[in-house]
Amino acid sequence: MQGEPTDYLLQGEELRDGAIVNLTHPTEANISSIGNLSEGNLTGTIMIPDDALPGTWNVSVNQSGYYSNDDVRFTILPSGPYPVVKSIVMSHAVAGKGTGFIVYGENFNDKAIVNLSYPGEKNITAIGELVKETLTGTFNIPASCKPGMWNVTINVKGKISNDDVRYPVKGKIR
Repeated sequence: MQGEPTDYLLQGEELRDGAIVNLTHPTEANISSIGNLSEGNLTGTIMIPDDALPGTWNVSVNQSGYYSNDDVRFTILPSGPYPVVKSIVMSHAVAGKGTGFIVYGENFNDKAIVNLSYPGEKNITAIGELVKETLTGTFNIPASCKPGMWNVTINVKGKISNDDVRYPVKGKIR
């Protein structure tokens, strides 16, 4: 998480005490730490800066100028509280139609991603506009949408809300 130290344990081959462990991102400066060899693994603590870009970073190890593969991923989460969905109000969520919504809850941001999800189905996604601590917007419900109780989630800069609030979508039976 941004602004916090994070302990790590890296498993691999040919690891050495004192190797430099890097978090790398194509548009950002590396975040680095010196690893300690313990039972063949590199361990240590890496300080994630307050302004580190949230999202997926690559992990690489530098030993005497030689770099490891960088196909191991690490996710930096943004600081601050997670969004909480308390309820949603929508006007007749019907397949093949656009439907307005208002999501009530806490810790929302303008332009947050609002998702309706259902097992085995593609998410229905909209961008929420922050209006007096609620998110408003419009879902375009696909004509082929499966009917049922869809979960509502909010994504604020990579932080995903609870998914225990549901909304009925009237779809076509397939």
